[in-house]
Amino acid sequence: MSAVTPVFRAFFRRCVRHLLLGTAVSVIPAAGFYLVTMPFTTGQMPAVLALGALTLAIVLPLDLWLLRRTLAPIADALEENASRNSVLRGYARLLDLPWLVLVRIFGPHALIASAIMTGLIIAAKRPMQLELDWHDYAAFWFFSLTIVPIGHVVYEFTAVERDSHTLANLLGERLSEIPAQPGEPAANPRSFTLATRMRIFFPLLAIAPVAAVILAVLKRSEGLADFKEHLPMLIDMVVIGTVAAAFFIFLMYRLGNEISFQTRQLTSALDRLAVGNLSARVELHATSEFGQIAEHVNAMAGKLAERQHIRDLFGAYMTPEVADKLLEIGAKGESEVRHVAVLFVDVRGFTAFSRGRSPRVILAVLNQFLEEAVEAVAHARGTVNKYLGDGLLAVFGAPIELENPCASAFQAGLEMCRRLRTLNSEFVIAGIPELRIGIGIHAGDVVVGSIGSAKYKLEYTVIGDAVNVASRIEQLTKTVGAEMLVSAEVFADLTDSQKALAGPALEEQVRGVEKPVTVHAIQTGLSHARSLDAGAAAPMSA
Repeated sequence: MSAVTPVFRAFFRRCVRHLLLGTAVSVIPAAGFYLVTMPFTTGQMPAVLALGALTLAIVLPLDLWLLRRTLAPIADALEENASRNSVLRGYARLLDLPWLVLVRIFGPHALIASAIMTGLIIAAKRPMQLELDWHDYAAFWFFSLTIVPIGHVVYEFTAVERDSHTLANLLGERLSEIPAQPGEPAANPRSFTLATRMRIFFPLLAIAPVAAVILAVLKRSEGLADFKEHLPMLIDMVVIGTVAAAFFIFLMYRLGNEISFQTRQLTSALDRLAVGNLSARVELHATSEFGQIAEHVNAMAGKLAERQHIRDLFGAYMTPEVADKLLEIGAKGESEVRHVAVLFVDVRGFTAFSRGRSPRVILAVLNQFLEEAVEAVAHARGTVNKYLGDGLLAVFGAPIELENPCASAFQAGLEMCRRLRTLNSEFVIAGIPELRIGIGIHAGDVVVGSIGSAKYKLEYTVIGDAVNVASRIEQLTKTVGAEMLVSAEVFADLTDSQKALAGPALEEQVRGVEKPVTVHAIQTGLSHARSLDAGAAAPMSA
């Protein structure tokens, strides 16, 4: 027996209880119907009620069997090792359960009970001296299929729907734990809206009582003379009852249509929100509960739009992948030690280039380069940690974990050089001196995390010797005369094709590091026909 079987047992017991109580509720209109509309005497009524009880005793096992069959997919879904398809079927059946209650009661239950009761009355007609004609049987069947079961339906329908919520949450959680399979069918329960419920129940509540009153008055008339005497009153009752029932149905349909309209407004807005349209709003202004729900939905949509705006703004300062990761970590994310590759890039001779040019022109040129550099970093799934005047610091391996941070950083450095060649071609055409850069890459363990004030300003940063060494290696490019240098630690993790671009190992002493640093110059293919140093005073078009 699986661990979840007791859950189904408890649910089945509640459903049986609702079925029994619903059946008891239907006894009241049935007894009233027999009393006022059927030609039974006071002495015959106990026997007729006994026949009704016998009918229920015969029908009840069938009801229980149908209930168990109806709940079978739910029982399968609650098995410990149930497949996802089984859980999907059980979830859909659970949501369909109230509708199936209605079908069972107005269908097999009412039809079979009416047939059995008819047979018992016919069998007892002679011993009980019952005088029934075909009109009586027609009235019996009409009311047995309409007003008698409606109390049963309403009670069991609402009780089962209420008790299904907890079990639906359980199955929903199980679905979220089982991976979805490609092309699997979706749970597709029948739509049974409030408007549809009102269209089914309200006509029964309006027409059946009026018909019962008319039939009762007709049966109380004794003989033709009596009938003629009561005919005007009967006609008045028919007219009044018909008009009242029609007016009641009209009002209920109007109310149902209004409820349907308000529901459609809500679901339409929620559907648009579900697909990411955060500008969607519920265009419903009412003092009903639907109006209150609309206000809450609109407030929620506003908060979601504000959050998305913050996310988009946040993403403008880094790649969307990094932004999502940092939002996932949160402001209180703890610091951790990560093995990362650190890349520094700096524009050579930019101070001399800036001399004599307007800030607008300087910023335009710098932004063109930095935009290309950031694209190179993002393409390699790195993070631009900070801008350093005419350069930047990028980190590979945090906060996004990478399989080979060194190879990614190396690829980003080569991509920067490639993009700079294209950019320099455009600068030459515009009469702007070519840019020259230096790139230094080092790898090691660093501490990563957010520093600063959570209330005012936080900055996700990396701290450690690896950062300092990478900065010194970038400065070393001036001495070595290379566009890109990588440390021995980075070189060791490069792919074979990447290593083929590296020159022989060089040992260089750098400021702030006790031991010499081993570096490799990389063949980037970057040309320096016109460097900033050589053309610092060249004219620049606006």
